[in-house]
Amino acid sequence: LGMSKQDMQIRDYAATPVEQKYLGPGKKLFEIYQCAKCHPSGGSTQGITASFLAPDLAKAYSRLKPEWLIDWMKDPSKLQPGTMMPAFFTPGQPAPDPSILGGVNEEQIKALQTYVWCLGRRGGVVAEK
Repeated sequence: LGMSKQDMQIRDYAATPVEQKYLGPGKKLFEIYQCAKCHPSGGSTQGITASFLAPDLAKAYSRLKPEWLIDWMKDPSKLQPGTMMPAFFTPGQPAPDPSILGGVNEEQIKALQTYVWCLGRRGGVVAEK
């Protein structure tokens, strides 16, 4: 009943524009932070033990809101206490790798979010121009 008088809002996440400038840095960060050690991205779980198996990131595009990914990367344990997902970004502190996007946390989070969001899109990650 609490939302019965609310207008229903439907969003087409497939239409979310991809900011091309974030793809290259996002891929680098994905590799630096070794995301694939726990997260498969396309079905292969080879080399990942069951206790470390995290969600398949190729499915993020069809399952998650893009803005939720940003909140998750900012502080995974805030959204899921006890998660094994490490927090790479500390508010008020420079990002762990200052050579990418000026070491700005928000920019690096946006780059990772963009890259992960593109993993499951038809045709894979859109080529950086």
